[in-house]
Order: sequence, then structure tokens, then C-alpha cells
Amino acid sequence: MKYYPTLDPYGKDSIKMPSEHITPTRSDSAHQQASTGPGDGRRVQDKSNKVSLGNKIKGFGKVIQGTVTGDQGTKEMGHETMHGGKQ
Repeated sequence: MKYYPTLDPYGKDSIKMPSEHITPTRSDSAHQQASTGPGDGRRVQDKSNKVSLGNKIKGFGKVIQGTVTGDQGTKEMGHETMHGGKQ
């Protein structure tokens, strides 16, 4: 740890730890943070039924593939993937 020379309030030169003459800017305890969305943050949202963006994109690709090839089964499988069905 580095020591920085400072002047004593009494006029004597002394070497002190930085924390002895500078107020710390960090705290060891967590403070309440501001809310960034609706609600007060006490409840955790359940996202288990939410379809991921990747699955939505894959499903949409299957729908397009089924439309272009005329395969109704591929198209239905794409809709199921987009809406959280079979993958």
C-alpha cells in the first residue's frame, strides 16, 4: 500500500494512510437503488414461459421456409416454435 505525505493539522509533516485524510467513496454495504421500471422490485418476474428471441427467429424462418416450399407441416412447426410449443 502506498503512503502519501500530508501535512498534519498541527503543521508537522507526517505520513498517513490515504483513508486517514480522505473520505472513502465506496461502501461495503449495498444501498437501496432507484427503481428502473414499474413496481417496487420486491417481486421477481416469472420468465419461464417467455419464448426467447432465438426461438422466435428460428420459428419465423420455418414459417417462411414452409410458405416458400408449400410444406404446411414445416409452417405449423414454425408457428409452434415462435409461440413456445415444440422446438
